[in-house]
Amino acid sequence: MITHMGHRVFEAANGHDALGFLSMHPDIDVILLDMHMAHLDGFAVLAWLRSQPAFREIPVVCVSAHALREDQEKALQAGANGYVVKPYRRRDLIAALDAVLLDAGALAVGSSIAPV
Repeated sequence: MITHMGHRVFEAANGHDALGFLSMHPDIDVILLDMHMAHLDGFAVLAWLRSQPAFREIPVVCVSAHALREDQEKALQAGANGYVVKPYRRRDLIAALDAVLLDAGALAVGSSIAPV
C-alpha cells in the first residue's frame, strides 16, 4: 500500500532481521512495527530503538491485532508514537503515519504521505 503511494518500503521477516537492517540503514523516516514477530517481538525491538541515540527520535507506529486500550497504552508508554489496529483501513494507516511524521517535523502541516 505504501509503495503504491510512491514511497520506498523495506521489510524484515522478524525482529532480529529488523534490527540488523536498521543497524545498516539508520536513515529511516518512520518505522511500522508489528508487535508480534518471531525471534524478537515488537516490544523488544521498540526498547532497543529507544535505547539507541541514532534511533531514539525515529517515529514508530505499532501495528497489532490487539485492539484493547491497555495494549495501545503499553506500546505508547514503551516509546511508540502511534498505534494502528489490524485489520486496518488505508485511511487509518495514512492518518497515523501523517500524524507521527508531522509531530517529528518530517511532514509539512496540511500535507500527507498519500498522493492527491
